[in-house]
Amino acid sequence: MRNAHIDILKTIAIVAVVIGHIVPEVHSFMRAHDVFFVIAGYFSVRSIEKCTEKGLLSSYFSFVFKRVWRLLPIVVLAGVLCLMWGYWVMLPDAYDNLAQSVVASNLFANNVLQAITTRDYWNVANDFKPLMHTWYLGVLMQFYVTIPLLLLVVKRCFKKIHQSISVGLLVAIAIISLVIYIADTDSSKRYYFLQFRLFEFCLGSLFYYISTKLKFGRNAIWCTYATIVLYCMIISAMMIGYDSIPTIIRLLILDTCVAVFLLVAHPFQVKSRILNVLTSIGVASLSVFMWHQIVIGFARYSFTCELTSPVTLCIILLLIGFLSYLTYKFVEPMKARKASWAIVISAALISTLVAFHIYNIAGTVRDVPELESRKGDGYGRMWAQYCDRCWDFDGVEFTESGDKQRWLVIGSSFGRDFINVILESEVADKVEISYTSDIDINRNKRLKGLVSEADAVFLGYRVVCHEDYLAVKSICKKDTRLFVVGTKYYGLCNGQVYFHRNDEDYLQSTVELDEFYRDLNERNKKLYGDFYIDLVGMTLTEYGRIKVFTDDGKYISQDCLHLTHAGACYYARQIDWEKFF
Repeated sequence: MRNAHIDILKTIAIVAVVIGHIVPEVHSFMRAHDVFFVIAGYFSVRSIEKCTEKGLLSSYFSFVFKRVWRLLPIVVLAGVLCLMWGYWVMLPDAYDNLAQSVVASNLFANNVLQAITTRDYWNVANDFKPLMHTWYLGVLMQFYVTIPLLLLVVKRCFKKIHQSISVGLLVAIAIISLVIYIADTDSSKRYYFLQFRLFEFCLGSLFYYISTKLKFGRNAIWCTYATIVLYCMIISAMMIGYDSIPTIIRLLILDTCVAVFLLVAHPFQVKSRILNVLTSIGVASLSVFMWHQIVIGFARYSFTCELTSPVTLCIILLLIGFLSYLTYKFVEPMKARKASWAIVISAALISTLVAFHIYNIAGTVRDVPELESRKGDGYGRMWAQYCDRCWDFDGVEFTESGDKQRWLVIGSSFGRDFINVILESEVADKVEISYTSDIDINRNKRLKGLVSEADAVFLGYRVVCHEDYLAVKSICKKDTRLFVVGTKYYGLCNGQVYFHRNDEDYLQSTVELDEFYRDLNERNKKLYGDFYIDLVGMTLTEYGRIKVFTDDGKYISQDCLHLTHAGACYYARQIDWEKFF
């Protein structure tokens, strides 16, 4: 008998995920997926213990194939539809990123891709990625192909005492996973990689073994009360931030509550219509999970970031529900027959090859004059290379010749963008440029020497720390000029602009200046005065909005973060370079 309580718990978790992706400001989705990790560990071990096949390899491959078949058809279908949808609405850079995600998702490796590229799960760029959520399926599949194999080996080699050895092995793995989770401060790795998540899977697995040893009636009244209390605790742990409590403690509390819930929640027959709806969502949670971010991501990319308005929210929820219903009814029940495998594998290979081709041409599937790109002429890392060329100046020593001004740029990609502006300017041949991304004077030994030799120093960060500014100023020569390169802002996503590319006023598009950047820019202008380079002011219209395009109809930024060649040329024309000499 299927346990309706577990289906309701899945409903709570998947609804929290959906809410969290619609409203990223809330905490609800921060830990909801952890519920599924614990559940996966519990049911994986149950499947292994109930496995009746004789051969080790046959048992293992049977287990893995069932999990692959459970996930692969819907993943492939989602990837194909994303490529089709993205073809019509996405700019090349975003379509290039989508293609990478399709390939990674088909290989159950999107967690690795996310860790390498976006890194920070909470980066606002993820809100616009339709397949960002498949990192979870990558971690899940990597668990399925590793830990169950160890447990099956133990089961075959130590038949009589295999449970005791398995428990000891799982405890050891959980402790090691917890230790490296606590020891490693890189949040991107802790979020995306299996070794940092194993303690959650192992906790669910251990509680399955506990359930086989404890002999109590799950229909006992105390189990009912305990289940109700655990519902409340799990919802509280997911929905409330508790910022004063360390993350690992909150995580362990949530995971333990879920594991105990799996132990005490008793199966019951659903008779209420409300409960029937709740259990149905939980049963279809895979389909809901697969489609929710695809719909939300494309809606954000193409239409609006304000997803909570009644009409927009209703449309999004209806579309998620419709797509989820279709795949739950017609894709998830597919039998793993040879013909079905052939269709799914063929679709996976074709979509992977198509996506790989899109990646190789940097998403240039049509002419986009606004980005100076032509169909099929793109190449790998095309959009990053213009900004990254500035690494050629990293740590470059100034020459002894006094014919040129020595300019040192210190900063992040904001600083590298400013180097491109210099290179596109009329003074490019009159200056020597050196660059460093490290402003830590105590750690960067070469920085002091470069600063002391420079005629002008430029600090370029999203937010310049005034203490760092003073530290650099303290080692500048008396006649060295120290400038702060202003922050810049072009909206959150060009997709919403590009969606209106057939409108007459498309090239006159503007975006509202974010209040944070407005306040930051005003503060910096007052603080640094004539030594502040006001990039925001150079793109501000008379109505207080930010230009998206240059005067000749080119995007200033392709991704709302970095400058295009046209954008760098635009700023180079706006800046009065004489004041730097």
